[in-house]
Amino acid sequence: LADMSVAATATLEEADGHLDVAVVDGPYALLASGQGSWEYGPARIVGIRLSDLARVGHHELQDQGAAWFHAGVAVDGHGYFATLGQLLKVRSSDLALVDTLELPSESHVDFNASAFTDGTHGYFAGHGPRVVKVHLEDLRLVRTRSLGPTVAGLRSRSAVTDGEYGYFAYSWPFRGDERPSRILRVRLSDLEVRDVVTLDKYDTELQGVATDGRHLYVGTGPGTVVRLAMRPLQRIDALPLGSGRYGVRTVVVDGDDLFVGGRGFLLRVAAPTVSSAGEAEPEPVAAPD
Repeated sequence: LADMSVAATATLEEADGHLDVAVVDGPYALLASGQGSWEYGPARIVGIRLSDLARVGHHELQDQGAAWFHAGVAVDGHGYFATLGQLLKVRSSDLALVDTLELPSESHVDFNASAFTDGTHGYFAGHGPRVVKVHLEDLRLVRTRSLGPTVAGLRSRSAVTDGEYGYFAYSWPFRGDERPSRILRVRLSDLEVRDVVTLDKYDTELQGVATDGRHLYVGTGPGTVVRLAMRPLQRIDALPLGSGRYGVRTVVVDGDDLFVGGRGFLLRVAAPTVSSAGEAEPEPVAAPD
């Protein structure tokens, strides 16, 4: 990270399809890749050893409807991936399928859902107002709960936790829709909504959310990073990323730096200087072709 130089690369196989979800579990990265259609082959989970980026193996989904993945988390030697109304538990070291949980049909954990773990439970949200809480060790459904009409019709693509609360970023699922997005603070113990903030008109297509413990940083489709105070939950400002930098996909906090990735760009931003006045000029650290 110091100079963002490429240390090593891993080349995936053509049959690995299109990467949907990536999670890290200790020494392994688990890449869940879908095909978009069964005619191109089954979806699969690929294991990569991080020390040398060697391929560990893969697990193929035999269900012909499981053509893509929606969200995932990893903890304690296992990866957990949501696909086609199911949650799959896979052992990271050899990609063996350990268990499967049928998700409630009303949960709508589908198509670019969000997920995180507090180390014991996994929390999943998608299209619609419900959040699903799962005990990961025995893959047991703990509860589902509606977050209310505030997010009806919205989709959550990103979420993060501070250990006590979950912060879910919800926006309208259609590109170019300028109806306002919302951030919800949800208590993890009972999935009760404790705070809601409505963002500005152009804070749309939310994807990528990170926290430094005091603030949330949320990426947007129009190419900004929105900063919010966590308690009370409120919008502070936003940083425009510059001309041609649209479609933020991931936001990561590392110390005092914020790394923002999107369509063809990766930027490093000094997190405390994010402002709507544009005082902080993002520093390009990589420019993929």
